[in-house]
Amino acid sequence: MNTLKKILIGCVVIVLLVVAAASIYVKVYGKALLEQELSRSLQKEVRLETIAYQFPFGVRAGNVRIEPDFSAGEVLAQFAPSSLWAEPRRVTRVIVNDGAYSYVGGGENPLRFRVEDIRLEAGDILIPLASVHTKFKFWGRLAQEKNPLSGSRVESSGWVDWVKKDMEGTLQVVEPGGHAGLTAQAVSKDNDMTVTGDLKMTSLPSVAPSREA
Repeated sequence: MNTLKKILIGCVVIVLLVVAAASIYVKVYGKALLEQELSRSLQKEVRLETIAYQFPFGVRAGNVRIEPDFSAGEVLAQFAPSSLWAEPRRVTRVIVNDGAYSYVGGGENPLRFRVEDIRLEAGDILIPLASVHTKFKFWGRLAQEKNPLSGSRVESSGWVDWVKKDMEGTLQVVEPGGHAGLTAQAVSKDNDMTVTGDLKMTSLPSVAPSREA
């Protein structure tokens, strides 16, 4: 019995030492390494204000910024143990909390929208980016001045291949009153997307028809 206790105590001590070492390593080296890896992979400037070790094989980043259009209050990521020491590194789970994304199109009257209160759950991502089906679930709120859809809830799920630019997913826009005004299905192949769905927005402004309408 004493031998079993010693073995258990030894295992606990080893685990604690490993966790402490990982925490120190992430705190000292993790921020710069992750910023460099993500910036290179996404081809955009990535900034992390804080970073900490997340048990068992993950990190927690605070105040994340991907220039120029995305920010998040918190990003949690868990890595596959076998990929920690060699590329590509496999992220088994990512959770984004309190995110915001702004979009401005081109042209004289560009399409503009902003999504806030974003929560994103995704899994199976390779860094640097490589071809793999990444499943995702997404929630957010449309928040753009002078936009008839402002305040609507956005929900989406499906999978995406970032490298091949393939995707299959569903999208739903739920108005503040709880009415599902927009439902859509999107299929993309080699960045060529086809979208089908229904639009029944009650918040769109009414316009009296003209003789030539």
